[in-house]
Amino acid sequence: MARNKPRPITYGMAIGLTFGLLVLLAIQIIWIAVLVGVVSGLVIGISLLVNYRRVKGKKGLKR
Repeated sequence: MARNKPRPITYGMAIGLTFGLLVLLAIQIIWIAVLVGVVSGLVIGISLLVNYRRVKGKKGLKR
């Protein structure tokens, strides 16, 4: 009985560790994806604003 008792604990710990690592990896991937999305969104937004302002400025100069 004494020999059989530690096995489920070790299995549980191993499963817990693997799940924990997977969760951490998933969180990291999600964070990276979110950061990339935010950065790309900001870049696109800024470029669109710059282009819009340039177009407005050109229209103003043409007038």
